[in-house]
Amino acid sequence: MCKIYSAERMNAIVAGIPRWSSIALLGNNRLLRTAYVWLIIVPLLTRIFSTTGSTVDLHIFGHMFRLNTVLPFSWKVFFYGALFTSTGHAIYALACPSLIKSYKSLIDFTSVGKGSTQLMQEYTTFLSRIFSSSKADDLQRNLESLYRECCEQDSKIEAFFTKSLDRTSEYDRWSLAITSSELKLKESKLGDAFWHVFQHLDSSYLILRILTCIFFLMAIVCFGHVTVQNIIFVISYQLSSQ
Repeated sequence: MCKIYSAERMNAIVAGIPRWSSIALLGNNRLLRTAYVWLIIVPLLTRIFSTTGSTVDLHIFGHMFRLNTVLPFSWKVFFYGALFTSTGHAIYALACPSLIKSYKSLIDFTSVGKGSTQLMQEYTTFLSRIFSSSKADDLQRNLESLYRECCEQDSKIEAFFTKSLDRTSEYDRWSLAITSSELKLKESKLGDAFWHVFQHLDSSYLILRILTCIFFLMAIVCFGHVTVQNIIFVISYQLSSQ
C-alpha cells in the first residue's frame, strides 16, 4: 500500500513539472534571449574600473564631478541573472525537441507545408536519440499505440510489436527507429498522430527540464529582486521629497 502511494505521489510530482511547451514561453522570450549582454558588459566594466580606484574625478566645463566606479549591487545581480538565463537557455536550445520549439499546434505545423512524412521523421529521430535500456519497453508501447490508433495496418510491423526488445541491443535501437519510419499514417488521423507525437516529445528529458526550470527560476528571482529594489527606491524618494 505504501509503495503504491509513493508511486502515485511521485507520478503526481513528475506531472507537475513544466513540459517543454511551457518552458518554451521563456526559452523563446526575446528579452531573456538577450540577457547574455550583461555577461559581457559587467566583466568588461569591472576590468576597466579595477584600474581606476573607487572614485574618478571628472572636470567638465569648469565643474568637478566625482564618479563612483564601484559597480552597483544591481549590476552584479543582473550579471548572475544573465548567467542563469544563458545556462537555462543553452539547455533548452540543446534538449528541447525541434517540433516543440517550432510549432505550437497542428495548424502551425501544416501551415508551412509539413505533413505525415515530416512528422514521422521528427519522431524517428527522437526515438533513436532517446532509446535506452530503461525506456525501451515504454518507447515500444508508445509507438504501438500510435500505430494502432493512426496508421495503416501492416503484417511486418505487427510482427515487430509481438516481440520483446533486447534493451541493450544497438540493433533494436535502430529497429525501433526503422519501424517508426515505416509507419504509414492515415491522412484522416494526422491530427491525432501530431498530438500523440507532440505530447510524447513534450514530456521527454525530465532531468533536463528540471534543470532548465531551476536556472530560469533563479534568473527570474535575480531580475525580480532588482525590479522590486528599484520600485522601493523610487517610492522612498518620492515620499522623502514631499
